[in-house]
Amino acid sequence: MYSTGSSSSISIATGDLNRDNRLDIVVINNDTSTIGIMLGYDEFFPIQTTYSTGTNPYSLAVSDFNNDTRLDIVVVNEIGNT
Repeated sequence: MYSTGSSSSISIATGDLNRDNRLDIVVINNDTSTIGIMLGYDEFFPIQTTYSTGTNPYSLAVSDFNNDTRLDIVVVNEIGNT
């Protein structure tokens, strides 16, 4: 079990974001309008790095949307039409 640092983490996705052949975790922290990224190392995930989103993020996806062979993160926000 890993703490996200938020009481309202509502969406999660996984992918190899840093291309080290280990799954990483991306989680939405709705109460702070951030996403948290936890890079996977062996059998644990260190403290997450957070990035701001628009107001009230509620869904996310991880994929290579622009075909550059690197994973991208897309966040949908409830407020602000983004």
